[in-house]
Amino acid sequence: MTLPLDEACYADHAAVEQVTLVENVRLARDTFRLRFHAAEIARRILPGQFLMVRLAAGNDPLLARPLALYDTVLDALGNPVGIDVVYLVVGKLTGALARLSPGDKLTVWGPLGNGFSPRPTQHLLMVAGGIGQTPFLALARSYLQKRRYGDSTPPPSDVRRVTLCYGARSAASPIFPLWESTCG
Repeated sequence: MTLPLDEACYADHAAVEQVTLVENVRLARDTFRLRFHAAEIARRILPGQFLMVRLAAGNDPLLARPLALYDTVLDALGNPVGIDVVYLVVGKLTGALARLSPGDKLTVWGPLGNGFSPRPTQHLLMVAGGIGQTPFLALARSYLQKRRYGDSTPPPSDVRRVTLCYGARSAASPIFPLWESTCG
């Protein structure tokens, strides 16, 4: 699909794709995970970067919303082919996202932002609140050498421990289910 904005014009060389939704899974109350195939973006994205996501059909809501990378989806050979993002339903667009089904279309552009800068450490300590913990799964996997993201140099491999400290608004909105077992 040719979009009116040419990605070569973007300072950060973001790709623009119309993608087909593969999954839209409820993780907790008002918290969902979207999965879609976007191989070019998945190959380039780094922990801490984000995507702009918009409904492909119509113009209401008009503006796209930024959603942080949760993780990449790998094919059988370990190549990144898709993206997972997690969102909290709080407004018109995220409400519309919650009603989407596999096969529905989205317009996505990214990766955007600088991501996290890898620094040598033996203990990676991450602090977040609510949905703000979303990008830390990819960061932890990167530091633990469980997954490689983008074309960047992986973080130093001397990490021995990863800790996530987080808070939730209430017991009814847990966010721990976002982390699969031990980042494996």
